[in-house]
Amino acid sequence: MITLVFFAIAFVYSSAGFGGGSMYLAVLSQATALPFFVIKLNGLINNLGVTIQSAWMKFDLLRNRRKEVIALMVWAALPCMIFGLIEFKVAIHQLLLGIFLTLGGISILGQKFWESWIIVIPTHVMKWISFFIGSIAGLTGIGGGIYFSPILHLSRWGKPKEIAAFTALFIAVNSFLSIVILATRSDLTWNEVHLDWLFAVVIGGWMGSKISISWLKQEQVKWITGILLIFAGQQLIWQR
Repeated sequence: MITLVFFAIAFVYSSAGFGGGSMYLAVLSQATALPFFVIKLNGLINNLGVTIQSAWMKFDLLRNRRKEVIALMVWAALPCMIFGLIEFKVAIHQLLLGIFLTLGGISILGQKFWESWIIVIPTHVMKWISFFIGSIAGLTGIGGGIYFSPILHLSRWGKPKEIAAFTALFIAVNSFLSIVILATRSDLTWNEVHLDWLFAVVIGGWMGSKISISWLKQEQVKWITGILLIFAGQQLIWQR
């Protein structure tokens, strides 16, 4: 059942440049009794499986902004790795994840109300935003794209396709770095990685990147995602 759910998540999210990492964590936290770092590891690997192919397909859209893209990646990479080394008690980690999932859901639902706004964000401020989101990515085990995308749209950083391409690359890099950090754990065994989930999201992500989802509008995806993230976030907060 989880395999089919993950396939559907990857299929839908990849069309917008997301990997679905926050949703994988939400589903696994609610539907399994796996240790939290195992949930985090599987979520990151699935996230990477979806976004790396999406970033590869769309990378050419960023060819005229490579210096800016690399700078934002570098500013996110260091805090992602540093905060990924911090180990919390499971209850604290769940609280943090619950808070950030809730905030992610609110940011998605609220995007409709500020779509007409335009806020000029200087380059140096955007770098600090990238630094902060990289920190969140390291702490929680999500790629951070769910937080960066609304900011990029709000500031009119680029065309929607360019933002989707950057978001996919941003998530892929942060997910890879977080996996590297988790791999240093002495209690980690790679047989805890569910290859059936990875296979499902890779296929679903590839199909979602290639096929236009005419029967499901992006606005519907946003509302479903926002509500589910808030629900999952609140469950994590109150079930600690």
